[in-house]
Amino acid sequence: MLLLLVLLEVGFRLSGYRPQANTATPHMRVVPNTMFAYDSIFGNKMNPGHYTIYQPKTQYDVTINTDGYRVTALTDSGLNTLNPAIIFLGGPSMFGHGINDNETCPFFVQSLLPQYKVINLATPNSGLADNYLRLTRFPYLHADDLVVYVYHSLHDNRGKMSNLKRLGIAGSDMEYRFVTLDTNLTPHLNTHHHAKFPLSAYSALTGYLELAYNRSMNEDKDGHLIAEKAILTMSKWCIAHNSKFVLVYWQPDKQRNETIDYCNRNGIKTIVFKADISFKDLVGHQPLATANKAFADSLISHLTAKGLIDTLKVSSAIAK
Repeated sequence: MLLLLVLLEVGFRLSGYRPQANTATPHMRVVPNTMFAYDSIFGNKMNPGHYTIYQPKTQYDVTINTDGYRVTALTDSGLNTLNPAIIFLGGPSMFGHGINDNETCPFFVQSLLPQYKVINLATPNSGLADNYLRLTRFPYLHADDLVVYVYHSLHDNRGKMSNLKRLGIAGSDMEYRFVTLDTNLTPHLNTHHHAKFPLSAYSALTGYLELAYNRSMNEDKDGHLIAEKAILTMSKWCIAHNSKFVLVYWQPDKQRNETIDYCNRNGIKTIVFKADISFKDLVGHQPLATANKAFADSLISHLTAKGLIDTLKVSSAIAK
């Protein structure tokens, strides 16, 4: 048995698999550390306040308004407004992971369209289930509001293992709460214990088995079928409130064409960017802010062309 383990270890190393770094140092440190609190529906929520987030090679400021959402203007006082709203759903990129308040896409949209109230419902770990619940439980959806879901199929299973390090959770047995939807779109709050073994820092074999185990605990074969059903329900939810819904793709994924075809067959409006905007390889405030500004400009043009926002309001805002 010992010889077999040695051979497996050598084999994994020769094939290029290396031991994984095992450190108790969080990848994200929040000051003050009161930004996140337990929530019985979403697993966690954001507390109102101003926070500084420290990550390797960067730090940035995040302000959460009195309603629990990231601000979209320097004088963001919450949802008390009579202006029609543009409500953003999405993942960490839409929340503005790694950048200051005034560098996010929703912030740029708000600055370009002051006649609208822009609301950013995304959170640092938003996935499909989070977005679905945040919309269908959002108490301020009114007639003529527009919901913009900037979507990627990664959202289908986000909120599980992939965000453990990003949220700064460390230790040998990392507990993490996340919400999922079943095939009936019933939400379930889960607690996942992510196994972390000390030997993974030294053994390629242990590291591989640890990764394989945690991935198997988070597999969801029905994930994209649930996603399509959830997107359709979100669209119908908006229609029932006399508001509008659009699904936006800003970068490709393996299921994009299938999803777009599904939306077309079910009357769901979509926007697909021809020149895909990917934030994956961008590092630093200026590149991310520049990409967000370009996306905001292009998105407004698309929304205007589809008649989803008032062209007169857009024209007067740009003229100013």
